[in-house]
Amino acid sequence: MRAGYSRIDRVNELLRETISEILLREVKDPRIKFVTITEVRVSPDLRRCRVYYTVYGSEEEKRKAHEGLEKAARFIRQEVNKRVRLRFIPDIEFEFDRRIEKGMEVIRLLDRLSEGSSGKAARASRVGRAKQNTPH
Repeated sequence: MRAGYSRIDRVNELLRETISEILLREVKDPRIKFVTITEVRVSPDLRRCRVYYTVYGSEEEKRKAHEGLEKAARFIRQEVNKRVRLRFIPDIEFEFDRRIEKGMEVIRLLDRLSEGSSGKAARASRVGRAKQNTPH
């Protein structure tokens, strides 16, 4: 076992895998069809669990997915209890993971900066060529 890999880390990963499997195979709600569990964070006392997820789709589909997850939370907790041996099965809260959206926004900003600097370089090159072609 690698250093720094705590019991909480192992529980987080176990719950992420288990909840993903339950969503994929057991929950039949069409609102959560495109939900991906990205991370699980359990409180140090193992009483609460925040489940981060992403959804492919529009803002409306994201809202509906959240409603579907909230509705299924009790069932998911019961299924986790059947599959995972822990002293306490944590209460589950779902939270949309905005890291992917933020990453995409950073990429868009970098692309704009890149386009802006390459546009300036192209203009400077045209200006430089124009100056060379003018008689002195």
